[in-house]
Amino acid sequence: MPLEYSKGIFILHTFVYMRYIFLFILIFNGIQIFAQIELPDESIQNTSSSDTSINIQSNTKEEFTSNRHTATINEHSKDIVPDIFSKQSWADFQKSIELTGKKYFLDFTATWCGPCKTMNTQVFTDSMVVDITSKNYLAKQIDIDDFDGIGIAQKYNISALPTILFFDCNGKILKRLEGLQYADMFIHQLFIHK
Repeated sequence: MPLEYSKGIFILHTFVYMRYIFLFILIFNGIQIFAQIELPDESIQNTSSSDTSINIQSNTKEEFTSNRHTATINEHSKDIVPDIFSKQSWADFQKSIELTGKKYFLDFTATWCGPCKTMNTQVFTDSMVVDITSKNYLAKQIDIDDFDGIGIAQKYNISALPTILFFDCNGKILKRLEGLQYADMFIHQLFIHK
């Protein structure tokens, strides 16, 4: 065999093996991420402890408290929506930005996104994240599967979830974060951009 041919075969085999290693790493990390998701059990109705409590507020929503901060559980999808995010419409949220002059961030998410759920339960309910955000930022969660969310995601060229965009008060993008962020990583970003 010519030397160039054997080098080509070696490179091709190396590429194939690297692809399998990469897929294994992705699958292994995906298993770790899904193993970290802890959603409240539906059968628990009035349980309280020092760290976690679940109370049914009405037929349509539940309240989830962790680390002294709350999040609303969406009755239809059973997803946790942290209270640091504005519940306003997109137009009203933009007006709030103009009125307050605060920096803001958008968290692009979807109900089917495992890492997004992890961030909702472990990052956006963290007491330090809540404290820094409430003092320095406005925040809005954008579901890319909602009618308004589709257009907003296209406007900012969102191609991966979760994606978090930090903006100054004039709408200039300061930072783009893609993928799962843990609380310490996210707190670092909050301090950098505040």
